Amino acid sequence: MSWIAATDEVSNVMVLFDPADLESTSAELLGILASCEQQDALSQDILDIDKARLIFTPLNISKFIEAFLENAFHTHYLNPAAFKLNKASKLLVLTMVLLGAVYSNPYYSDDLAAYSNATEHLVFEGPAFKELLLGKGDSLNSRGTLETLQAAMLVIILQSYKESPDSMRRIRLQRMPTIFTVIRMLELNKIVNDCMPGASDWDTYLLREGLVRVVAGIYLLDSYCVIFFRYPTLLRLDEIAFEIPQRDDLFHAQSATEWEQLFLKDQQPHEPLRLRNALRDFMRPERRSPQLEKYFPNTIFGSFLVLSAIQCVLFDLLALHTFMDDTRVFEPVERALDRWKIHWDSLCQGIQPSTAKRAGFLIHAAEFWCVAKALVKHPSAAWFEDSKDTLDTTQSFRRLVDRLMADGDIALAV
Repeated sequence: MSWIAATDEVSNVMVLFDPADLESTSAELLGILASCEQQDALSQDILDIDKARLIFTPLNISKFIEAFLENAFHTHYLNPAAFKLNKASKLLVLTMVLLGAVYSNPYYSDDLAAYSNATEHLVFEGPAFKELLLGKGDSLNSRGTLETLQAAMLVIILQSYKESPDSMRRIRLQRMPTIFTVIRMLELNKIVNDCMPGASDWDTYLLREGLVRVVAGIYLLDSYCVIFFRYPTLLRLDEIAFEIPQRDDLFHAQSATEWEQLFLKDQQPHEPLRLRNALRDFMRPERRSPQLEKYFPNTIFGSFLVLSAIQCVLFDLLALHTFMDDTRVFEPVERALDRWKIHWDSLCQGIQPSTAKRAGFLIHAAEFWCVAKALVKHPSAAWFEDSKDTLDTTQSFRRLVDRLMADGDIALAV
């Protein structure tokens, strides 16, 4: 059964959108792709627009976006209730459709390679992204800014599914630094969400919270490159001053009315918890009081974000350890890991199945903690052993885990 045939079945497809919107979206996406038909800037592939017409049908667009929205990972960054197909940036829609296609038929992701390459080029070389590089202050009030950053984040996730060394190298060396240039130009690394009913409306809240969360998501992608590919972090520790997303209930509200009602149930003064400040208190010396009264994130997403920041510090120190054999440098990281694990176990006690499902793979954060804890005890395991430890694939990280498991270090860390 071909990929196109498999995705074009009418049965069991819930049409979530207005048919007219799907028709116009199909035409617009095909028009965007047709502009790349003559050449694909990122490969020698020529886009087959006739094949694209079979893939980007209104029915498939509906099915793929539904598959995208059902993926637990994306609920941390996008509220399905607030997504409007007829108003969203078509480049954002294109990335959502392609990711949804991968989720629907992961074994046929190679069929989408030319389209994902073209989409990467359209997003990063397009006028909307280049406008953000100008760093205009009023950009933070534009939904276009949020959707452009969301599209950039999603196309990086899309490209990672191919596990192509050339693609991953381009993402790490070219695309990710460019995204962080935008973040610095717009000072998004300091962003917090202080919107509340009465002072702001729901749309303004969603825009601001969306910016907080997309910056957090991009930071997680950077930490992925740090952990799996040993690349240096693209934000310094003193720069990670953005807010840790806290109120998942507000972000997942289905309407403005529900958002207001949820806010009224808990009117405690909003104190933004910045990632930099939380990390500092997690790593503080023993017998020193934390500078923040509440430095523990209250959500799985927020806690995973803190663990990722701790991992970034750890891998920076592991690189330093290759030149100096002094394990005392890891003591602050070990304190942070110990405090994080106590907090994580407490956070996960009595967690509702629906909450765990919505967390996606983040619920397995303890496994990442095990690797980090073992590396603190045996940092020399992170040293490159031979030429097989390349930075172009995740095989280097897998061999690292194998070395730790061979010595029983991961099991002892639990």
